[in-house]
Amino acid sequence: LLSKISSRVLSANQIKMLVLASYRKFRSVNVGDDHYNWVDIELKCVKVIGEQIKLSKSCSIQSCNGISVIATSVYVKNSRGSKGELFQEPPYSFFYRIIIENHSEYSHQLIGRHWLFECNQGKIEVPKYSSGVIGLQPEIKPGSCFGYMSMTFMNSIPGIMKGSFLMINLVNGEPFDMPVGPLTLNSND
Repeated sequence: LLSKISSRVLSANQIKMLVLASYRKFRSVNVGDDHYNWVDIELKCVKVIGEQIKLSKSCSIQSCNGISVIATSVYVKNSRGSKGELFQEPPYSFFYRIIIENHSEYSHQLIGRHWLFECNQGKIEVPKYSSGVIGLQPEIKPGSCFGYMSMTFMNSIPGIMKGSFLMINLVNGEPFDMPVGPLTLNSND
């Protein structure tokens, strides 16, 4: 059970159904040594469910044309720059991770990106079709994936990050926009 739920994001209803099923199974066990094993399992399940709830608040999964984009974010306290300086402004820093999976039978290439970061104090936009990501325009072959991490700053929270990737099917040359997000940017405190 734990391996099934810790490897993916679950909906609130799926979490509820897992808790109910687990509780019913626990209630059917006779008191004795098995009782303690079930308590241990239940405690582990509660921990994983808590992690799932936290993950679901900072994760987005989109699919289109056999391509899936998984976006996750994490709030970073006391962020430091490349030279070790402490960032003071803006006050909220986030790492975000993007994983692009190719489930199709064709190779695709990421050509460009578009990002919109919004909070109640304004927005920052990376223009549509800005070249590649992190200096790359990766080819993603069937059954493979490409991932990268980056960082953004927000003047207030909560914020939202959304956008798209310009992808090209390398077999037929067809371009398409692969949507990303929306992804909530919050401190989770």
